[in-house]
Amino acid sequence: MGIVFRQSIKTSIVTLAGAVLGALITIISTYVLSKTELGLYTNIIYAGAIIQLIVMMGTGNAIAIYTQKYDVNDEKRKALLTFGMLVTIAFAIIFSVLYFAFKEPIIALFKAEDQILIREYYFLVPVLVFIWSALSIFEHYLIVHVKIAVSAFVREVLLRLFNLVLLGCVFYGLLTVNTFLYASVLVYIIPLVALAIISSKTPGFGFTRNLKVFSWKEYKDIINFSWYHLLIMASFYIMNYIDALMLGPLDQTGMESVGVYRTAVFIAAVMFMPFKAMSSSSLPILNEAVINKDHYKVNDLFSRAGVNILIVGIGLFVLIAMNLDNAVAILAEGYESVKPLVLILMLGRLVDMA
Repeated sequence: MGIVFRQSIKTSIVTLAGAVLGALITIISTYVLSKTELGLYTNIIYAGAIIQLIVMMGTGNAIAIYTQKYDVNDEKRKALLTFGMLVTIAFAIIFSVLYFAFKEPIIALFKAEDQILIREYYFLVPVLVFIWSALSIFEHYLIVHVKIAVSAFVREVLLRLFNLVLLGCVFYGLLTVNTFLYASVLVYIIPLVALAIISSKTPGFGFTRNLKVFSWKEYKDIINFSWYHLLIMASFYIMNYIDALMLGPLDQTGMESVGVYRTAVFIAAVMFMPFKAMSSSSLPILNEAVINKDHYKVNDLFSRAGVNILIVGIGLFVLIAMNLDNAVAILAEGYESVKPLVLILMLGRLVDMA
């Protein structure tokens, strides 16, 4: 539990720093971007978040769990990482082909005034999916080496720092909104390279052409494991993002509503951050206990982590609710409807954490 506690503290600190940067990005975005532009940006990122998870086909979870079963010098470690990356690339290509094949029907779902912007930036979603899915593979690999805080820093802090710089450039007229939207997707290459370098320095890292080190039975076990975890994680991601993605086509104000809703989602998500940090930090130790069939340790870890997460969640709920008026006051005009949305979203998050 000591390792889990230390990793949880480190990851929570990094996540908190990321939350501060995210808050700055959210505030500045309301002044720099119009509601429609913010909605479009959100639509691209949220669509990328769901699709990148699906194209991995659950192999990220297989890497995070199965790698621990093999010795550091076992070729199966490299084969598993290679298999996960190849599956991810293959399904990213399949998605891209289908995405462009159904371009016109997808664009037709949106309001007429939004379709021009959707058409112009349509290709950014597949680009983001390729970069983000590869990034996620390395992120899952680092979980095995209990480097959750490192990957969290790259994702939560480094990436948001660059996004903040890009917004600052737009604010001061150094970049156009058009350039910002392109750059906000390509900037994901930076954490991808960073995590690839960090991963390369861990014991047993590497890729291999020898995928025959696994028997058909072993591949079947890995595929079944990946498939079930894909269903679980896809459900989780879809529930988190589908509401915002549906607003663009269905709401009367189109993409404008996505910009407002996105702001409310971020404020509510601050309460959920300790859950992600503590659950990710618990995974390697929990997995080790499951492999060793140490049921007492599994129950103890699960119970203690669950109680700690709920206590922190309730505290943050009260803190955020008491300061909502101040949060809304520092946003640009037109975001007053954020307050009731945040309260509803936080209640839902609290139920999830419980």
